[in-house]
Amino acid sequence: MKAKLTPLYAATALLMLGAGSAFAESTIEGDVEINVQTENVISASIGDGNTSEVSIGSISDSEVGGDVTIDVTTGNVISAAIGDDNTSTVNIGSVKGSEVEGDVQIEVNTENVISAAIGSDNTSEVNIGSIVDSELGGDATISVETGNVISAAIGDGNTSEVSVGSVKESEVGGDVNISVTAGNIISAAIGSDNTSKVSVGSIE
Repeated sequence: MKAKLTPLYAATALLMLGAGSAFAESTIEGDVEINVQTENVISASIGDGNTSEVSIGSISDSEVGGDVTIDVTTGNVISAAIGDDNTSTVNIGSVKGSEVEGDVQIEVNTENVISAAIGSDNTSEVNIGSIVDSELGGDATISVETGNVISAAIGDGNTSEVSVGSVKESEVGGDVNISVTAGNIISAAIGSDNTSKVSVGSIE
C-alpha cells in the first residue's frame, strides 16, 4: 500500500488558548481538480477551548458549478483533542458542507488513521474520502484505501468520529459508487456520556 510520497509535511498543533484555523467559503463556477501527495498529518488541540483543523485535498463550505475530481495520497493521520472543550478536525479528500452541481470523483490512499478525544466535552473528527452535509447534482464515485483506523473517546462527554468512504447527511442527484479497502478498525468509548463512531463505506 505504501506509495512514493512527496516530502511535504502537514501538521498543526495548537496549545493553550485562542488558536484556531478556518477555511473560508469559495465559489468556483467551473470544474475543480485537486491532486495532493503528503506524508504524515497531525492535528492536535491541547489545553482548554482550542480548535485545530487540517484540510488536505478537500472542499469545505463552498460552491462548485462543475465537476469535482480529488486524488490524495498521504501517510499516517492523527487527530487529537486533549483537555476541555477542544475540537480537532481533519478532512482528507472530502467534500463537507458544500454544493456541487456536477459529478464528484474521489480517490484517497492513506496509511493509519487515529482519532482521539481525551478529557471533557471534546470533539475529534476525521473525514477521509467522504461526502458530508453536502448537495451533489450528479454522480458520486469514491475509492479509499487505508490502513488501521482507531477512534477513541476517553473521559466525560467526548465525541470521536471517523468517516471513511461514506456519504453522510447529504443529497446526491445521481448514482453513488463506493469502494473501500481498510485494515483493522477499532472504536472505543471509555468514561461517561462518550460517543465513538466509525463509518466505513456507508450511506447515512
